[in-house]
Amino acid sequence: MIFREVEDRDLIAKARQGDVESYNLLVSRWEKRVFNYLLRLVANREDALDLSQDVFLKTYQNLRKLEDPARFPAGCIAGTITVGGLSGTATVTKFAAQAAPLVRATALNFQVPGTVAAGSAAQIRLSCTVGGVTHSTRWSGTVANAPPPPPPPCTPTTCAAQGKNCGTIPDGCGGTLTCGVCTAPQTCGGAAVANVCAVPLPAATLTLTASGRAGETISSTPAGLSVRVGTTGSASFPGGTRITLRDTNGRSVIWSGVCSSAGNKTPTCTFTLIANASETANVQ
Repeated sequence: MIFREVEDRDLIAKARQGDVESYNLLVSRWEKRVFNYLLRLVANREDALDLSQDVFLKTYQNLRKLEDPARFPAGCIAGTITVGGLSGTATVTKFAAQAAPLVRATALNFQVPGTVAAGSAAQIRLSCTVGGVTHSTRWSGTVANAPPPPPPPCTPTTCAAQGKNCGTIPDGCGGTLTCGVCTAPQTCGGAAVANVCAVPLPAATLTLTASGRAGETISSTPAGLSVRVGTTGSASFPGGTRITLRDTNGRSVIWSGVCSSAGNKTPTCTFTLIANASETANVQ
């Protein structure tokens, strides 16, 4: 936990070089403390105000005589931190000047084991001693949700691991793999296996017999078959074609043959036609 501000010693250094704005900032930091201190001494507000102005005027006139600007401010000695139900004392450490001009860092080091819910109150109090008087600065806020952990590293797959030797496939990590090119007469996916080189399958004939509810029709996708209940029809498709059969009215069917529903009623049946085959559709 790091708080950065321009330290008094840096403002003094600039003021000694004639930077009036830096000295004005010093005055704004210290005028209330000096006034209150003088008010306790003289017990009169107007007198304390006059003395305060005199103090800062003489301080400005004698800045060049200040041998150790680091002695101007007092050190911050302790910090207390409360986060939800956790609390403790933080050690305070000052760092050397940072890259930006006149910017230094003060770190509050606080470590207590425990867990608090998002939205819990968080309070930080930093105490500094000035002339024997302790002054406190407070910060407050709420605990935000911790960011999600980063995803585990992804290891891409390979074409060999997937048993592929042509075309492109996903690598499992958001990219793609190029698995090669087939040599004629082979084609990519020629035997109805995606991304595998093979000689294309010859055309195959599908014979379909429709039975069951009268008036219904079984059709194929891709188009080629349209068989009414009580009839049989055939069509030729390129080897390796993925075919879906369905009742045109969406009725359930018990399928058997090259594509089987194992006695269950389903609206469609999908399969790959490798060789000549037959199918029976019993419309319910």
